[in-house]
Amino acid sequence: MSFYFFKGFNVLSLLIILSLLYSFNSIYADDLDEFKLKTEQVFEFTEKPIFIKEKNGIKIKFKSKGYCDVTISIYDNNGKLIRHLASGILGKNAPLPFKSNALAQSIHWDLKDDAGRYVKNYSDYKINVSLGLKPQFEKTLYWSPKRRMGNSKGPAVIKVIKEGVLVADGKGVDRLTLYDHDGEYIKMIYPFPNNQIKKVKGLNWKSVPQGGQYPMKHSLLKQTLLTSGDNSGAEKHNSMDSNAITSLAANGDKLALIKKKLNRVLLNGSTGEFDLEGSPTSHYQAKNRNPAFGKPIYDIFPSSSAFSPDGKWIYMSGYIHHIGEIRNIGSINCLHGVTRIPYATKGKLEVFMGKMTKITGRGYNMKDAGTDNKSFTCATSVACDKAGRIYVSDYMNHRIQIYSSDKKLLKTIKTKFPAKVQIHPITEEIYVLSYIVLNPHFNAQMHKSFKQTLTIYNKFDNASKIKRYPLPITNIPQGMSFGVATKGNPYSIELDLFSKKLRLWVSTGLVARHKKVAWENKYIKIYELTKNKFKTINSFGKIVEKEIGRKKLPDVFSQVQYPYVNPYTGFLYIAEPARGQNFDELLEINPNTNAMKVINLPFTTTDIAFDYSNNIYLRSKDILVRYDFNTWKEVPWDYGTQLKHIEVEAFGRSTSVISGLRLPSINTNQTHQGGMSISRKGNLIVSCVNAATQTRGPHYRRKTNVAKLDTKNYSLSLHAGRLANESLHMWDKHGKILHKDVAPGLGRLDGVWIDNNNKIFVMSVLHRMLDGKKYYNNRGETLMKLTPNKSKFVSSSKRLDYVPLQLNKNNHPKKPHDLYGLGNVWTEGVSWFYGGVGFAGKNTGGDAESGCCCWHSNFVIDGFSRSFAPVVDQYRVDILDSNGNLIYKLGKYGNVDDGLPLNKKGGPKSPISIGGDEVSLFHACYVATDSNNRIFIVDIGNGRVVSVKIGYQKTEVINLE
Repeated sequence: MSFYFFKGFNVLSLLIILSLLYSFNSIYADDLDEFKLKTEQVFEFTEKPIFIKEKNGIKIKFKSKGYCDVTISIYDNNGKLIRHLASGILGKNAPLPFKSNALAQSIHWDLKDDAGRYVKNYSDYKINVSLGLKPQFEKTLYWSPKRRMGNSKGPAVIKVIKEGVLVADGKGVDRLTLYDHDGEYIKMIYPFPNNQIKKVKGLNWKSVPQGGQYPMKHSLLKQTLLTSGDNSGAEKHNSMDSNAITSLAANGDKLALIKKKLNRVLLNGSTGEFDLEGSPTSHYQAKNRNPAFGKPIYDIFPSSSAFSPDGKWIYMSGYIHHIGEIRNIGSINCLHGVTRIPYATKGKLEVFMGKMTKITGRGYNMKDAGTDNKSFTCATSVACDKAGRIYVSDYMNHRIQIYSSDKKLLKTIKTKFPAKVQIHPITEEIYVLSYIVLNPHFNAQMHKSFKQTLTIYNKFDNASKIKRYPLPITNIPQGMSFGVATKGNPYSIELDLFSKKLRLWVSTGLVARHKKVAWENKYIKIYELTKNKFKTINSFGKIVEKEIGRKKLPDVFSQVQYPYVNPYTGFLYIAEPARGQNFDELLEINPNTNAMKVINLPFTTTDIAFDYSNNIYLRSKDILVRYDFNTWKEVPWDYGTQLKHIEVEAFGRSTSVISGLRLPSINTNQTHQGGMSISRKGNLIVSCVNAATQTRGPHYRRKTNVAKLDTKNYSLSLHAGRLANESLHMWDKHGKILHKDVAPGLGRLDGVWIDNNNKIFVMSVLHRMLDGKKYYNNRGETLMKLTPNKSKFVSSSKRLDYVPLQLNKNNHPKKPHDLYGLGNVWTEGVSWFYGGVGFAGKNTGGDAESGCCCWHSNFVIDGFSRSFAPVVDQYRVDILDSNGNLIYKLGKYGNVDDGLPLNKKGGPKSPISIGGDEVSLFHACYVATDSNNRIFIVDIGNGRVVSVKIGYQKTEVINLE
């Protein structure tokens, strides 16, 4: 090898450069190390724990065989944990009070509890020294297989098959459930089962820095594996509010999941020989010319589909839709044709019969309707018989048209307003359901006289009428017709033609806030024909209320569920938004008994916290009020403010306040303010959104008003490159400020916690840099440990609303940046980082405000300062000690049937073991903990809360008697 030197360049110069390169690389050398499990998998004592009485306390001595994680906890005679003494992984980075690089440890207990109070008689206590964290799936909480997935205006999609009844439901996240013919839960088909996920062809599997491969979910929110719906794309509101399935078809064990595209799934939850994604099922759109009434373009999807008997084709109809926001009858329409696609291959969407308007709109939405035998006026459904004949319900032409597969008209059956046609799978009798489907030709007089009926006809050869029955569904109240029907089709109705007696499954999509529409009607009802009348035999809504204590769902953000634990009782509290992301009630869950009850709050709240004396703290945007949780009497702050009323939002609850703690915070369009918590000694940390004014500029929507960053009591330091949108402040238990603006420039958070040593743990929406490269998931957040007034953050972002005092390029710190998301971000005084956790959708476009954080995430610490953080895209929760060492990876991919719990109560009757800790997760964004006892994981993807029991591989108990 030869070396060539420029003039003035020598070996010394080369060595200096190589040294600098080595130093530069060594900066990154440990970046990926943060993702490695640090605990050695040896959980034995070589010297069992003993205690030695000292003058000022007790010394606990032991020696571990390996550098594993150790937890030392002190309990009273009633089994109550009174002191979180120590926890962490032994070795070079062992947290205090452990000695680093030592297997033999000597830990001092000062005879105080967590609040700093001396215990009366130490001999009444015992010390647990535990090795190897071993969490285990305990039980399922707050789950019912009959609960709706969200307060979608649309009905659930129902398909009866021989094996049972399929129900597809979704809002953001989706669920495909198989029930038996009586409505009892059998299994979940989607989310795909753990034992079938690798048999689903066409998923995007990715190798990740943490190790392993995982199927990547789609959309801005990364919340679905299906590609059939418009909730799998980049549009943020569709990701949150829409779903994957508007129609289901079945042929043997083959299922067709249909909306924007075809997804192919088998009954066992795999895709068999097929790729998941098939042909497109629609390229039709409704154009809205009035920007005051919604988006300019709305996609149109089929609501009815049927397999040809040979399984080759899928026929689709019922392209019912709305044009902009629904204002009047002209806003609602259905297309006038039937389409088809091949099932096994990817092919073009073709029009089988009728005319399909590619782009429709108000005023010309009926132009392709017709009355001849090749046309329809609102083709609302399609079905096939054993011979391959295609039946189409031609709604406004009052007929069923029957065609051969080569498009010849074979027969017409005249019948009033046929909304849906079904063919009996054995006798091939023709069943026609007539109910309201809104469209521009459906007038008030029709509405007034409408009779909803079932008419049965003989099979094709004769097709004469046999019998007619009234349907047990009420008409849409006329005054509500325009505003409450989803895309003109408020019902999903399916006859069960496999049951011994004729049964009817009904779901409605009516908006529940209207008094005439009960919440119960949002859920499926099963009716059975008895003595010429359909009688209710199963009401999912009533069962849901009995099983989980409530059936009502949040109006908007039904997939936001905030979990809180009262450390005084260990009870879990779930807050679901009432309007926006604020809430005015809590659902209390006793994890020991599964008992649940609703607690009404005195005012609409953005966040709550519990302390360790059974007080609850309720927050509005800028006021924090403390109550005794037993009596709900206010516990005034010594440094508080009296208020006549607190109002979070216009239609929320309000109350007067004796002495609330004033916070330097304003409202925000995200409403969640970043978090707050109370240490066991009573100190309070709160994230506050800083004041800003709305302005318009050529590139940015808002420009921060720098003058408002300095308030009378909470002055903020303003350095170049400071992210000024949020700040952290710390108070004592009296409401006296301890630290102002404790980490300047930190920016937006999804959780903040304070431990007994006043160390601060945060989950920042900023994303991690690893080895000089951006972390692959630009929704992943970053855990950090901070020390008050020793941490600082600097951003290169050019957004004036976030960084009012811009950082000059020449003033960039002379080191690699640690984070990204709002420009490049450099940090000082951060004890450790742990990236890739949570979900932050706001910063996905760098400096562009392209994302959304209406869906978000959180994390939690326990009394040992262990962090529990969801890794949403990898289907687990990571557990770290107070020095950021990774202790344990909790959970794996799975649906609600996966994982064998310690207690089956509250979950499926026949769970399937997946080994390990048995925790299965699909889209778990929120966590809470009852310290050293339980972990609660809110898995919105599976519609449940997972209760995990905390245990250890090895525990030695020292009795101090």
